[in-house]
Amino acid sequence: FVRARASRPCSSCRPGEGSGPSMFAPVALCAGRLGKSWSVSTIQGRREEQEDRYAVLPRLPIRRRPSAAAGGTADGGGSAGGLAFFAVYDGHGGAHCARYAAATLHEHLLASPALAAGDVRGALADAFRNTEAGFLKLAHAQRLSSGTTALAAVLALPAGNAAAGSGGAGAGANGELTVAHVGDSRGV
Repeated sequence: FVRARASRPCSSCRPGEGSGPSMFAPVALCAGRLGKSWSVSTIQGRREEQEDRYAVLPRLPIRRRPSAAAGGTADGGGSAGGLAFFAVYDGHGGAHCARYAAATLHEHLLASPALAAGDVRGALADAFRNTEAGFLKLAHAQRLSSGTTALAAVLALPAGNAAAGSGGAGAGANGELTVAHVGDSRGV
């Protein structure tokens, strides 16, 4: 992800596909609700189809695990801030796996019991395992043979505020960035 400036949020802040055959084509440029900017660019190369995918999801709501003592949620209302989720998927042998991962990895992250307990690292590990298991089942049923590497970054956001900073409880510390990868994708 490259820092860039934009004057207004874009409508592309969601899982997406890479560009067409052009060498460098900006896919999204967004100031977003985080008060930060990001952009996405892809290179198709000489392949017939763009095999890479990405996900830019600046505000994913999360829920905390219910507190046994209070009989409800730990923060009283169920809201525990949110997460900003950014990921790139480097497809291999076709786009099926990268497309599946871009559409489901963040859903598996949100569904993880580890996330409800505030363990972003464990939730990412669960999400990668569950995404792989889901794709393998689909690939077997449809006789697909593609694969993907992945790099995901999760930023914990405070409750009641779209910008990282003080206040509120979330999964992980407010402003904490957790990065995970599978395969040979790496982030700096």
